[in-house]
Amino acid sequence: EGCVNCHICEMVCSLHHTGSFSYQHASIRIQATDTGFGIVKRPLLEAPVCDRCAGEHGLLCIKYCPPNKGREAVAAFILRKEASL
Repeated sequence: EGCVNCHICEMVCSLHHTGSFSYQHASIRIQATDTGFGIVKRPLLEAPVCDRCAGEHGLLCIKYCPPNKGREAVAAFILRKEASL
């Protein structure tokens, strides 16, 4: 049912950028948002700018996201973010 708040996407993103696991160096963050109908976890892209995992085989945040709906949410979010640039 979407994001399960595992933060794997943040960890693999930081590993890609810095070679270490650190939430502070990830381009993606998982944030809990209260929609009035309950808490929903959503991906947010933040600085440093997402480089679409340059040099990797595909987007790591999507590749390692465990739930299918979570993968779909992250992929849709990245595509929407890029379309707005």
